[in-house]
Amino acid sequence: GGFVGHNDEPSEISLSFRSEVVPVVLSVGIRRAENLPVSMAQTLDSFVRVVVAGQVQDTRVVHSQTAPVFNDQFSFNIFSEDLTKEMVLTIRSITGAKATAAYLGQCRFNLLTLLESRSTKDGWSTLMDKHLKPIPANGVDGTQGYARIWVTISCNLRDDDRIALSELGFSRDASGRV
Repeated sequence: GGFVGHNDEPSEISLSFRSEVVPVVLSVGIRRAENLPVSMAQTLDSFVRVVVAGQVQDTRVVHSQTAPVFNDQFSFNIFSEDLTKEMVLTIRSITGAKATAAYLGQCRFNLLTLLESRSTKDGWSTLMDKHLKPIPANGVDGTQGYARIWVTISCNLRDDDRIALSELGFSRDASGRV
């Protein structure tokens, strides 16, 4: 037996499957923050919101700390269409609901740059204000420097993996921009 066409002759069926797109997995660890912008008498109930290509994750809320320790870990799937986007870490202080959380600072990372480097970032990043200017330290101990956050960022690409930008439809101009 088989399928019969309009002339009562067997017909062949061809099936085509879309090849499965396997994303790159970006691992993001939010370790701790320090030198957050607070007044002398204030302590913070804070959390970090991590946004990667439309995917949103929040750390747990750390209560009554001016130098909160989060130690939270997240994973995000990155597809070729996400390479021109940024990862944004925003630290906020809450007084009630997270929806009314006060902005304390942010840092931004270009996804393509993170993936191309293939190296793990493990260290301090300076927090910026809404105008992307570094936030001066305003800690209760009067330390100098800037507000900052310790992050660990890695991906599942190995050194022998390649991100072929041309195959993904991207090209760099003379300045290196995509």
